[in-house]
Amino acid sequence: MPDTEKVKGTRGGWRGGGRPKKGRTAALNIRILPTARDCLDARAASNGCTITDLIEDFALTTPPANEKPVFVPLKKEWFLKFAEGEKTVEYRDYGPRWNERVCRVGRAATLSCGYSGSRLSARISAFRRNGMTAEIEMMNIRPVNGR
Repeated sequence: MPDTEKVKGTRGGWRGGGRPKKGRTAALNIRILPTARDCLDARAASNGCTITDLIEDFALTTPPANEKPVFVPLKKEWFLKFAEGEKTVEYRDYGPRWNERVCRVGRAATLSCGYSGSRLSARISAFRRNGMTAEIEMMNIRPVNGR
């Protein structure tokens, strides 16, 4: 049976709702559940890693359901450098299209040669803001089938 703790309160838990009669208090049994941090600490200890490693691993392997990849159109010169593995970081002006929320670590990205050319798929591995410039680091860059 999980740990429980008696907590005194003056509201709820009484038939008809409302407050108990004057001078009486309600005794509520509340289950004490482990926090997310406790669970992560235990899992990290058993795997021999840190909580940060677990969180990064989770973000990189489990994208939210129905999330579209970030579409990144590139000039041919830069697209070829991504394809050859010479380039892994894309620089864009920071703004509503290129920010921490849109370029979330672990989110899929589609790198395109122009708007209708060849495509590469990638995953965002880091996002940094330097003043008004957004640095989007990519990993697992590979060609998309059919293009």
